[in-house]
Amino acid sequence: MESKSLFHFLVLINFFLFSISLQAQQSTGPDCQEIILKADITPACHAGQNGKIRLLINEGMPPYQIQWEDGSKQVDRSVSAGSYRVTITDALGCSASGNFTVSKYAEFRASAITENTSRPGKSNGSIALQVSGGTPPYHYSWIASNAYDFPPTSVDTKQFRKLPSGHYKIVVFDAGGCYCELETEVR
Repeated sequence: MESKSLFHFLVLINFFLFSISLQAQQSTGPDCQEIILKADITPACHAGQNGKIRLLINEGMPPYQIQWEDGSKQVDRSVSAGSYRVTITDALGCSASGNFTVSKYAEFRASAITENTSRPGKSNGSIALQVSGGTPPYHYSWIASNAYDFPPTSVDTKQFRKLPSGHYKIVVFDAGGCYCELETEVR
């Protein structure tokens, strides 16, 4: 009686293990191996298409065919924030699918407080930036209508003094690589 119970027990274990392996394989044929699909994801800027998805494919049988829902066939993609579905098919015709979500970096804003010169020809104007949101630290790139308007010090600063009259364009970058541009004038 004991040998009959042991036999039933082993049959049930084998059936149970076989069922689990079929669910984990996501395959379309009997010779398929499990395809493990992961991705490195970089968030996108608030209004940009600079998010990144880099697929990491393991197992299965290379080479792989990649088919994104939007028709792309790339392993590395630049995308905007949103959800993306991909199906991977290996050399044996086995496939796996995955959904990946690209989030947004926090939006940020920059504004300029401008102080005009006391009179034409003087270099006593100033521009100070106020930046909020995004991902600190911030970096600044200044462009003046006259390239000689800046002192020979680093321009990676959020405030400039002793400026002559002119137009100034400032690009503010955050740590996530997002940026915003603003223009102002010192009179």
